[in-house]
Amino acid sequence: MLGLAALLAGMLYVGGYFYMKSGEPMTVAESQQRAPGLTFRDFWASRVEQARDWDEKLSEAGVPRKVCEPTMTGLTIWRSLIAVPFVVQSRLVGQGSVEYYDKVRVANNNAVPNMDLLYNSPLLDAAWATFEEGSWWQFANDPGTPSNKVPGGRICKNTYPTPADVSANRDAADAMP
Repeated sequence: MLGLAALLAGMLYVGGYFYMKSGEPMTVAESQQRAPGLTFRDFWASRVEQARDWDEKLSEAGVPRKVCEPTMTGLTIWRSLIAVPFVVQSRLVGQGSVEYYDKVRVANNNAVPNMDLLYNSPLLDAAWATFEEGSWWQFANDPGTPSNKVPGGRICKNTYPTPADVSANRDAADAMP
């Protein structure tokens, strides 16, 4: 019972840390080039908006259930759960090795933080950066899934975030100034 309580406390601690980090500008360099000041919360809100638009279009095309938003949410939950184990494994197995890092980078479509951050920063900082990199790779500019349900043949596509997706650029009414 004590082990289960410790596991739950650890998950809550990591969840709180991730929540805190989600309000800071993203660590992914491309995100800051495309939309300076973009936080993960802003990024996620723009992704949810696009997924809901797609689910609405699919509903109009006769698809009986939501497809885009639940899939995206599930993938994001999975990424958050594997971030800490991924960093721990990289540190234990790779032990700072350039060769191991290169293999991990290739296997993960370059969606891993830089080597110094992965191996040398505090564990939760490295886990957060891993989560952000993977989420950016997955959702920043997704070409979508092949489908014959909509014109163009792909569903659940999304576009790169723009400066309009950054809450710091919005006024109190949530509209662009």
